[in-house]
Amino acid sequence: MIRPGRPNPPQPPLIDATVAELLLRLESRDPDALAELFAYYNDKFHRLVDVRLNWTLRGRLDVADVLQESYLDARDRLDHFFSREERSIFV
Repeated sequence: MIRPGRPNPPQPPLIDATVAELLLRLESRDPDALAELFAYYNDKFHRLVDVRLNWTLRGRLDVADVLQESYLDARDRLDHFFSREERSIFV
């Protein structure tokens, strides 16, 4: 809670040092950086897909399959992503 007349408490960084380093490596086209980022966020990605995967698709798709395809799509589109001035992750 922010109170008038008191200094605001320090905020945690939006990304930690590991992610910042991986993003710099990714931007410099390090071929392993994207895989390491996916591994770093694997648990969060897994939960996200697991919650959002429609029940009608669960018999045909596995969360791991969706994550693998997402990784391959991201890897294939890196040059396009870095060629744009605005680097939004939303397509």
